[in-house]
Amino acid sequence: MSGRDRGEAHRASTPLELLFDLTLVVAVARAASQLQQALGQGHAGHALAGYAVVFFGLWWAWVNFTWFASAYDTDDVIYRLITLLQMAGVLVFAAGIPTAFKHFDFTTVLAGYIIMRLALVTRGYALLAVIRQAAPARCGTRQVSLWSSSAGSAGSTCMAQPA
Repeated sequence: MSGRDRGEAHRASTPLELLFDLTLVVAVARAASQLQQALGQGHAGHALAGYAVVFFGLWWAWVNFTWFASAYDTDDVIYRLITLLQMAGVLVFAAGIPTAFKHFDFTTVLAGYIIMRLALVTRGYALLAVIRQAAPARCGTRQVSLWSSSAGSAGSTCMAQPA
C-alpha cells in the first residue's frame, strides 16, 4: 500500500470501487423510498429525522472510503477483502432502513454502521503497518498516530519525538 502517484493525470475507479458505490446507491434508494412512503402518510417530522440519520451514516461511510481509495494506490487482496466487508456493512445497514423508519429502531442500521467502521479501522491499521515497514527508523518507540475514530478517517504518521 503506497500513496497515490501525484503525477498521475486521471485515476480511474476500479470495478470494486464502483461496486461499493452501487451498494451505497441501493441503500440511499431504499432510504429515499422509505422517506417517500412516510411523507405520503403525513409523518414529515419523523420521516425527515429518520432520513437525515440514515443518509448521514451512508454518506459518511462513502466519504471515508472514497478518501482512502483516492489517497492510496492499492489493489491487493487485503484491500479487496476489507472493501467487501465494508460492502457487507452497507447491505446490513440497508436491510435495517425500513425498521428504522417504521419503528425508529436503528439496531440493524447501527450493526451495519459498526461493520463499516471496523473495516475502516482495519484498513487504517494495515496502512500503519505498511508505514512502519517503509520507514522503521522514523517509527521508534514513540509514535504519533493521528486517528479520528469519530470521523472514521485514518491517517497515520510515525515520527521520532524529542525526549
